[in-house]
Amino acid sequence: MSSRYAALSKDYTTLIAAVKAAGLVETLEGKGPFTVLAPTDAAFARLQQDAVQVLLAPEAKNELSKILKCHVISGDLSTDAILAEIAANNGAYSVDTIGGCSLTFRAAGSNISVTDQFGDIASLVASDVKQTNGLVYAVDKVLSPGAPDTSHEIHASRIFAGPNEYPPTNFAAYGILAFKSKVTIYDQERQKMLCEAFVNAVLPSSSLVVPTAAQMVTVWPMDSAEHAKAATKANITRTCDEALQDYGLAVSQKAVRDAVASGVAVDGDGPFLIAWAPPTQIGKPGAVVLKADLSTVTEYKMASDIMHRWVVEIENRPELWRSGTFDRSLIATAREWADHYGSLIFSVVGVK
Repeated sequence: MSSRYAALSKDYTTLIAAVKAAGLVETLEGKGPFTVLAPTDAAFARLQQDAVQVLLAPEAKNELSKILKCHVISGDLSTDAILAEIAANNGAYSVDTIGGCSLTFRAAGSNISVTDQFGDIASLVASDVKQTNGLVYAVDKVLSPGAPDTSHEIHASRIFAGPNEYPPTNFAAYGILAFKSKVTIYDQERQKMLCEAFVNAVLPSSSLVVPTAAQMVTVWPMDSAEHAKAATKANITRTCDEALQDYGLAVSQKAVRDAVASGVAVDGDGPFLIAWAPPTQIGKPGAVVLKADLSTVTEYKMASDIMHRWVVEIENRPELWRSGTFDRSLIATAREWADHYGSLIFSVVGVK
């Protein structure tokens, strides 16, 4: 982290690396004072598989910064001060972090816990580690930077999934990026461009500390679980090479058939962003289905714009699908997309 925190290095190697990767060293070396809730290496190890690797990647810098700022409070909060505030506030003391997160401290005797906005609870396992610009408490859990009913920035996610991992379970809703054929020398450049737009616009599910039940995930199908894992772990410069080489065409074609069975027209060359909510309605007549047709997209700028709009206007708006089905306001979204890209790009089927 910095020389001021060198004494913490034994049990906080992941945190120190994360602070550097997020560009927060200068912030935490500032005058302060700060109270830092420092997740231990064991706390980071409790995240989803490969989450730490993904969070430390350059493209996850902003998300990582949000997470870490959720652990830093302005001012000195000693154990005695926290316990006094808890007692004065009917057993629950709420405080905002420098990242805008709301945390709530509670106590059972002299044991202090902190609850984030998702209701996840971390214990303060070591306290009052004095630093020159504040205090550090060890916590046994990585806290979340947002609340499920108000944050619109942490719900979008993506995964690479093998045939037996699709459809994914435990997600609020899901979609798929469906190609009609595997990559060839004739369309390799375009497919890689579309893949890179997708990968750069949507964060991996494992990089989010929110539960999968609070995510709408977009799946890139792979032809095996092993290849899905390899694509997930690949260096960002190699991700799309892996993803295209071992693309799960059988799963993709089934998704297209399921969309057609629900009344969706899938006539272009694709690929197609297709989403269902609730997931149990996939392939059923009358299911609510979203489709973004990328058949006419040939330039990265447009592909990137569409992917980002998919994230911001669909995945990052959980109020549209939180109840288990898509909201009527998506029809207005479809009209806006039509005005911007043309009527063939985005459509909604099944909304009454």
